[in-house]
Amino acid sequence: MVLNLLEGYLKSRKLQVHTVWLHVRNVKRFLTWLDGEGLKFDQLSYGEILKWVGWRQGQGIGSKTLYVGLRSIRYLYESQGIANPVGELHLKGQKHSLLSRGNMLSWEDLVRLYESFDEGGLVGKRYKAILGLLVSQGLKTIDLSRLRLSDIDLERALIRVPETASTSSRVLPILAIQLKDLEAYIYQVRPYWSEGLEDYLILRSNNSYPRKGKKDPRRMGSMMTVLMRQLHRSYGQLLTARQIRQSVITHWLSKHDVRKVQYMAGHRYVSSTQAYGKQSLEDLQERIDEVHPLNGG
Repeated sequence: MVLNLLEGYLKSRKLQVHTVWLHVRNVKRFLTWLDGEGLKFDQLSYGEILKWVGWRQGQGIGSKTLYVGLRSIRYLYESQGIANPVGELHLKGQKHSLLSRGNMLSWEDLVRLYESFDEGGLVGKRYKAILGLLVSQGLKTIDLSRLRLSDIDLERALIRVPETASTSSRVLPILAIQLKDLEAYIYQVRPYWSEGLEDYLILRSNNSYPRKGKKDPRRMGSMMTVLMRQLHRSYGQLLTARQIRQSVITHWLSKHDVRKVQYMAGHRYVSSTQAYGKQSLEDLQERIDEVHPLNGG
């Protein structure tokens, strides 16, 4: 019954089949451990969660795998409608994903990078539109794959970013620097790839065009890899979409209050936004080392 509720909850969040399987597998392992310890998941304390963390660390797994496991456990509690003793532990773990300040790009650098990007041709114009969405709206790769034409309001210069498993929906302005390129993509470029796209801006709901093989270059992950390689080759910038997004959020925080940036970034928790604040990386890491039980992972 517990696992059935969990699986139904995960599917309701529109997670991919493999992701659902991964979280269910992690929860099965967690429940097996609880049985061995004589514990009940609906009566678990924060300290007992830390005991599970120690057990997993003793198996030699790294922090990234632990974070995924904690997320799976969080989904377990959400699916049962029970208060989650893992919540605060999960949030603190997110702070490890921040890039170092030395890898952040200034807003001026991001604008320069975008405005100088000109690969030419239909494919180049498509990548320019994608880069504009990364730089101007700070989108994730999954956000790009879920955007529909109906989410784009060129007349009012607004974009509705759909909800994902990890981010909330939000409405963001289309910036002047990207408007012309986005409009050109929609009306001049996209029609050449519209077959099979349904209403999606770039990709179908299954995150790919009709597949031609495991290395189909039109899958979003492959498209992002090509874009980043183009940026590196043309401008000497070795970047990732994650680095661009974090740089954009850092810029937003210099202009807006943290609650507004939380909305703009789609963060479900304000602590995720606060991690981008003006505090230096050294101070942040010192605080994590003091309070976070996974610092030895």
